[in-house]
Amino acid sequence: MKNSIISDNLKPKAKTLLIMAAACFILFAGLSAGCQDNTVIKNYQGVEYDEIDGVSTKLEDCFGKKLTIVLNYCTWDPVSLQQLQSLVEINKKYGNAGLGIIVFIYDDTDTMRIKYLKKSQGCKFPIFLADSRAVQIFGDDEIVPGMLIFDDKMKIQKKVKGYIDSDNLSSVLKNYLNISEF
Repeated sequence: MKNSIISDNLKPKAKTLLIMAAACFILFAGLSAGCQDNTVIKNYQGVEYDEIDGVSTKLEDCFGKKLTIVLNYCTWDPVSLQQLQSLVEINKKYGNAGLGIIVFIYDDTDTMRIKYLKKSQGCKFPIFLADSRAVQIFGDDEIVPGMLIFDDKMKIQKKVKGYIDSDNLSSVLKNYLNISEF
């Protein structure tokens, strides 16, 4: 008689989840560039990514005139989906106020699924499949979702660990965008 916490029919699912969790940990911790607050990101010039819809884009073309939010995202994480929805709201309201948003997906190579996600959420900002370059440039040891907020000089102004709703994110962005009313 086996003495197991996980039933035999759940073992393949548990193993898959464990592998996914380990992969995310390695991406965010093991390969981390260890960005600290006030770190200035410099090695992004000339780096190009293909957006999930096939458009080749230079990272610097995605940056806002005043602020840039970089979201590290995993498609299997419901909190990441909430964060993406919050960023869609923020972008609709304040995208013209100098805010740029970039999303890196770390766990999924199913571009059809991600294209659907982008279209269904109304994303008007780029979504890229992350690779080792993204980790080297924006590397961070935070959990998913993890967000970095950069000023116009690509200096980290804030790190957000976990989910932040659009109202609270608006409060954070208010001072940086010099908008009196959100």
